[in-house]
Amino acid sequence: MDGVLCDFVHPVLRNINALYDLDLKQEEIVIPNISKLIIQKVESKFGKEVASKLEEEEIWLKICDNEDYFLNLRAFPGSVEAVKELYQNNFEITFITKPLDWEKSTSEKMEWLAKRFKDIKYSVIMVTHMEDKHKVMTDFLIEDDPRSLAGAYGVGICIERPWNQTYREEKPHKISVPSLKEAAKVILATRDHMIKHNLDFIGF
Repeated sequence: MDGVLCDFVHPVLRNINALYDLDLKQEEIVIPNISKLIIQKVESKFGKEVASKLEEEEIWLKICDNEDYFLNLRAFPGSVEAVKELYQNNFEITFITKPLDWEKSTSEKMEWLAKRFKDIKYSVIMVTHMEDKHKVMTDFLIEDDPRSLAGAYGVGICIERPWNQTYREEKPHKISVPSLKEAAKVILATRDHMIKHNLDFIGF
């Protein structure tokens, strides 16, 4: 969900900069582990002693611990429509997401989806680790986190973000697109190709 379907980063940056007196910008988030990056930035600005008091999970709790945080996340332009288009073309829709260790994370994510996809059927799989997403058997896995794309069971599609630039440079043969809308186009074109040549989807 986050980074693919909805914009998690901009509200996170706003809270990060306010909480830790930083001026972190989206283009500076070059690794998927944002909390680790925050610690690095705090150490660079305030010293190792201050940074040593920060814990990654505690950072997320401080950033997101306010009412309706996930409910208010903005959908990327065209992302909701792209999912519905795939559904209308007979694809089964499964949202695979990793909730934070925070009591409202799971329920707010479920409510966010329910509000936007009440007219389609879909399933939701919650995972404990980002690396677990690629273990789910899907024809296509659309992701922004390289940890999830590594070893994808079906066709992995990377949504281009600053934090996966290294992955894209190291694996130029992998599919990458700027948005979920473009990912849907790739999926539909691939489906048509597979049907035309009577090929199986999994492992393509």
